[in-house]
Amino acid sequence: MKQKITELKRGHAYGKSAQEIYLQCCDAFGWDPEKAKEFTRGHRLYAPECDFDGNGVWFICYSNVANTAAVKDKHVENFIDNTGNRITESLADIKDNHAKESNYNNRIVFAKHSDDQYHFCGVFKLVTNEQLYRIHEVVSDNYPM
Repeated sequence: MKQKITELKRGHAYGKSAQEIYLQCCDAFGWDPEKAKEFTRGHRLYAPECDFDGNGVWFICYSNVANTAAVKDKHVENFIDNTGNRITESLADIKDNHAKESNYNNRIVFAKHSDDQYHFCGVFKLVTNEQLYRIHEVVSDNYPM
C-alpha cells in the first residue's frame, strides 16, 4: 500500500511513475488534474501553472543523477550540480524542442535516480534563460513552501 502524500521533502523518493505521483499531488495539494496527460511516456514531463500559485511541475527522467545524461538521441539533457541546488536545462540539439515552451514561474522538480524512482529535488526558480540553456536554482527544499 502506498503512503499518502501530505508534503514533498527534498531527497525523498515518491515512485516510478510521473503520472501517478502527479495525480497523488493533485489530491494532496489541489494541482490541476487536467495536466496529468503531460506526465506520460512520450510527453515532455513538464506542465506550467499546475498549482494555485502558478508553479509548474517538472519530472526529469534523464539527468546526471541517474547516470543517463548522455542520451543517445539527445532529446533531453539536464545536469544537476553536486549540491542539488542548481539545474542546467540544455536546450541545444533537442529534437522537437517542447522545452522552449515554458512559463517563468517556479518549478516543482522531481528527478529519476539510479534506483529508477523519482526523488523530489525541491522548488526551483529560473535565474538564467539563454538560447541554448536555462539555469534554475533551488528556493525551497519542501513543498508546500
